[in-house]
Amino acid sequence: MAEDARRVGTARGYGFDLATAVRGGPERWAAEVDEGWTVAGRPNGGYLLALVGRAGLEAVGQPQPLAVSAHFLSPAEPGAAELETRRLRAGRSLSTARVTLTQEGEARVEALVTGGRVDPEAAPGWRRADGPAAGAPADPVPGVADQRPGAAEPSPSARPAPPPDPLPRSPATGLRVPSLGIDAPIVAVKVGADQQLETPPLDKPKLVGWYQDGASPGETGTAIAVGHRDTRTGPAVFAALAQVRPGKTVEARRLDGRTAVYTVDRVRVFDKSRFPDKEVYGPSRRPELRVLTCGGLFNRRTGYTSNVVVFAHLNATR
Repeated sequence: MAEDARRVGTARGYGFDLATAVRGGPERWAAEVDEGWTVAGRPNGGYLLALVGRAGLEAVGQPQPLAVSAHFLSPAEPGAAELETRRLRAGRSLSTARVTLTQEGEARVEALVTGGRVDPEAAPGWRRADGPAAGAPADPVPGVADQRPGAAEPSPSARPAPPPDPLPRSPATGLRVPSLGIDAPIVAVKVGADQQLETPPLDKPKLVGWYQDGASPGETGTAIAVGHRDTRTGPAVFAALAQVRPGKTVEARRLDGRTAVYTVDRVRVFDKSRFPDKEVYGPSRRPELRVLTCGGLFNRRTGYTSNVVVFAHLNATR
């Protein structure tokens, strides 16, 4: 931010809270894009994220921002703005809203805002005051106390449960991510003539695609599921996929009536220009699942810059 811009904001007595204030609701909000938070006459991108984040939190009634991802559709200007909010997921401790910032009838910023309530007593080990034990893993480990306060740690003599037997081949029919409220039908997809994995039709944004030539649910090998993050009509099936946490489950239903239950190991975002094909699509000796959607920044000409990839392994069958 330029020094002169900082002085303008200070001279007018604006604190950051006031500069990001919104009023109205519950679905339409009014705000003033403060010229004190500009760079070369344009509102600072981080400031705009804070503004849409504030509207999103107000809309879902959550106190703390956990994640904000945005598309900057056209340059914003200092002055009056309207923010339209739409709840996508409402929960006691985690909620998500879609926010569109509009000026003079033109959408300038679109964002997904997730808010929640963070309990310091239930924070992961690296947040505790006494610090993690030496050699503690950087990522949560599925199955160890389930990250819940008061949950018993396994005894040193306890042995992990043996992995489930892989299932025979049977086509996928549905996909469920309970922690995100996703429950979607599946359509088979393949690799197209351009050697790119196809996606479900744009006019059916709630469908999930399952790579028909890869492993089926629960079968040994790498299974691939793909879906849209959003389309021109709004949020799609995987709008909140990047927010799934390690240790949560992904359930894949099969044509034979059985269900393969996968546990999330990690979530990664890869730039499309440096996408690690072998890491994502490579073979596996056990049943594994990759769930993909778009991520990063959005450009109207070239689309999204990145891909979100969820890595999971088979944990149970039923």
